Amino acid sequence: TVLSMIVGDETGTTRLTLWNDQIALLEKLGIGEGDTVRVTKAFVKDGLNGPEISLGKSGTIEKAEGDQVLDNVEMQEQSFGKEMRSYQRESIKNLKDNSYCEVKACLVNVFSKNPIFVRCKECGGPVEKQEDAFICQLHGSVEPEYNLVLSGIIDDGTENIRAVFFREVAEKVLGKSAKEVKDGKDVIEKFEGLGKDFILKGKVKKSDFSGELEMVVNQVDKVDTKKECEQLLNEKK
Repeated sequence: TVLSMIVGDETGTTRLTLWNDQIALLEKLGIGEGDTVRVTKAFVKDGLNGPEISLGKSGTIEKAEGDQVLDNVEMQEQSFGKEMRSYQRESIKNLKDNSYCEVKACLVNVFSKNPIFVRCKECGGPVEKQEDAFICQLHGSVEPEYNLVLSGIIDDGTENIRAVFFREVAEKVLGKSAKEVKDGKDVIEKFEGLGKDFILKGKVKKSDFSGELEMVVNQVDKVDTKKECEQLLNEKK
């Protein structure tokens, strides 16, 4: 079991990930939204949206006395790539680097790369398979966690852009969970989502590999035809 939360101080916010018994500890300590906490012996790793904190095996979290420190900090709520914030509807041709947006676009291509990737359940870091075991550099032999990552091309009629879907967002697009995907290549070959329109929300950034803009999708929804028609009518007015 995994739980993600956003913690912050006057300098900014970041994601904190808790696993298994650590989650029960929150309830035991009565820690909830708006409380001040003290995190010790944790470590920082690179996440999908920047650095994030993981308690690992030795980290601890406790309730601390003090006023709320988030009065002047932008509140964010993330869960494995999802972000609850205001997204501005844009056409793909107008997308800019380092921006958050919403697009209505058609998924026109899915790359054939195996969508399954394996991570350490303790820290979310990469693992290496050695014989019958999975080895994490931080935690040694671990039980692996299977996740999905899907990439392809979306097009809204104005332009197209590479889009990347992680974890539960990829599961929603594929229509299958990571546990249900036995053969990564097979699920791509049988994928029936091509040619369908979606409402996609996420962050636009330059790819580290190609240098071109790409969209890391945090949320995907089916197109609500009635809602889209009402929006077009309002724009005409």
